[in-house]
Amino acid sequence: MVAGVHEDRGSRDAGRKGGEQEKRRVTHLARLDVDAQTARALVEGRSGAAPAGAPGKYRCYGPLGRFLGLVEASGETLRAIRLARTDIAPGPGPRETDGLALES
Repeated sequence: MVAGVHEDRGSRDAGRKGGEQEKRRVTHLARLDVDAQTARALVEGRSGAAPAGAPGKYRCYGPLGRFLGLVEASGETLRAIRLARTDIAPGPGPRETDGLALES
């Protein structure tokens, strides 16, 4: 399930840590928010569900707003083109990535 496509140009992302360089390279692309199931599929190298009727490349974010990387939607399939490193927690606290618990 795909949470939503947004047409912002990255202003909300400015100043956030983690993947900052990658985000600057793709700010011209629309933002795509995905649910935990789709985020997990992408970081595990599998395809996920694409937004209906919206083919193209997107900046992809997990359910907690963490930048995942660049994805491409084609037909009903969403595939990762290039992902940001997701094995590092975004800050102090449990090792978790957008609701995807990671083994310690």
